[in-house]
Amino acid sequence: MVKRLFLLGAISACASFPDPDVVVDLRILAITADPPEQVIDVDLNAVDPAAILAQLQPTEVCALVAEPDRERALKWSMTLCALDGDERCGEPDDDDEDQTPLPTILLEEGIQPDYETTPVLGPDDRMCTTIPPSPDQLAIIGAALERADFGGVGGIDYGVSFAVVGADEPTAPALFGGKGIRVSARIPAERTPNSNPVLDGFDASIDMGEPVRLPLGRCIEQTAPLTMAVGSKLRLTPIENAQTREVYVVPTLDGTTREFTESPTYQWLVGAGGLSAGSTGGTRDGVGNFPPLFTDFTPPQTPEEVGDGVDVPLWIVQRDERLGARYYESCIRVTP
Repeated sequence: MVKRLFLLGAISACASFPDPDVVVDLRILAITADPPEQVIDVDLNAVDPAAILAQLQPTEVCALVAEPDRERALKWSMTLCALDGDERCGEPDDDDEDQTPLPTILLEEGIQPDYETTPVLGPDDRMCTTIPPSPDQLAIIGAALERADFGGVGGIDYGVSFAVVGADEPTAPALFGGKGIRVSARIPAERTPNSNPVLDGFDASIDMGEPVRLPLGRCIEQTAPLTMAVGSKLRLTPIENAQTREVYVVPTLDGTTREFTESPTYQWLVGAGGLSAGSTGGTRDGVGNFPPLFTDFTPPQTPEEVGDGVDVPLWIVQRDERLGARYYESCIRVTP
C-alpha cells in the first residue's frame, strides 16, 4: 500500500510543480560525517605532517537515500577529495600552471537493498564508510588548503563525493551529493571541534491535543506507528536539550576571537501529504526572536491515496552551521 501511494504521488507530480518537501522518487536526503570537524595542534613555524597525521581520527560517513516510487537495490560509492561547488571532486583551476589531477581516494562502493521494503538492514547494507587517517588523506587536506579562503584560518574544508544509481541501471547517470568535513588548527587555544547536533526527540500533537513522543524508525520497522485520521493536522516539534545549541569560538583576521551560539535548522520531508514548512529553525530575526521550530503535517486526503489506511514515511534532518548534521526517520499511519 505504501508503494501504491507513492506511485500516485509521482504521477500527480508530473501534472503540476512538485512539492520539494514531498519525496516521490530517487533523492539523497542527508549525508552525515562523525565527527564533522577535527581540531589539531599545529606548530605554525614547523609544520610536521607526521604529527598532524597522528592526531587525525577515523571519520564515519553515512548517506540517507530514498526511492519510494520503485522497489530495487541501489549502487553507491563514496570518494574522498577536495570538493568543488557541484559536490564533486574538483579539478585544477584553469589558471593553475600545474594541471596534475587533484588527489582522490575511492573509499567504498556498495549495493543497498531496497530501503523501504527490506525489514532488517545489516551494517553491510547501509550506505556508510569510514575514512581512515592516511598520508593520502593528508595530501587531500593539503590540496583543500591551497583553495581555502584566508589561508584556512577558519578551518580547511574537504569532503566526500557521493554517487548513487539504480543497481539495475548501473550505466545510467548517477545522482551526486557531497558532505563537507573540516580540520582546524587549535587557534585560539580554547577552540574545540564541532560535534553533530543532538536533541531528545520530537513532540507530536494531533489537532493541538496533548503531545506525545514521536516513535522513530522506518515504516517497515514500526509495528505501532503514530496514527492519525484524514482531515486532522499533526504538529511536529523538536525537543532540544542543553547540548543542542553549542557555544563556540572562532579566530578573526585581526587576531582576536568571537563567540557564537549555534542556530540549528530542521529540514522536514514526507512521502505524501504536505507540510506547513519544509525548513524551520535558524538564526534570530531582526528583533532577536528565534524562528519557530515546528511544522504542521497535513496527510493525503483522497480515497485513492488513503484506501483502507496508508503509512507515510517522515524524515527530519537536523543541521548546524558548522557542517554538523543528524537525521531521524519516522512513520505516520493515516486512516480514513
